[in-house]
Amino acid sequence: KKSFFRVLFVLIIFTLLTVKTAWAQNPATIGSLSYNSTLGAYEIASADNLHDLAVYVNGSGTYSDNTTKNSTAHDCTGLTFKLTGNIELAHTTAWNDTYSTEENYTPIGRGAKTFKGTFDGCGYTISGIRIYRTGQNSEVVDFLGLFGQIEGTVQNVTVSDARITGRQIIGG
Repeated sequence: KKSFFRVLFVLIIFTLLTVKTAWAQNPATIGSLSYNSTLGAYEIASADNLHDLAVYVNGSGTYSDNTTKNSTAHDCTGLTFKLTGNIELAHTTAWNDTYSTEENYTPIGRGAKTFKGTFDGCGYTISGIRIYRTGQNSEVVDFLGLFGQIEGTVQNVTVSDARITGRQIIGG
């Protein structure tokens, strides 16, 4: 009998710790992103949603609602994000404008802050990304694209009409 209750006690404690950890890693909202339990994912439907994911992963910046600042980076391990439609970022220059210094996007994952979640584009397209970074600070000018530092999964998404300028490890 004692063994049974010890095992039961350990299982209850393990379950409580797991639930607490899952909640800490899976908040109801991330800036403007909401968790959709039917999809089992956070929905990304706008440029603001992409921006807020970058703030959450990078641990710096202001969410799109201008009220919540994030100071802790999150790698999104175990979290899934899904596009719910095409997203076009506002821009003023063409992708092939060699003189363009326009910047309208911050990559998801910067420096040591890595995205380790799952990003499913669900067959949709993100267009109009403009990034222009020059200089020698590797955290700023390297690893540029829709994602910067990534160890997770990115699937089923097309990036089009993008102009990304940096030093090295650039992707579109």
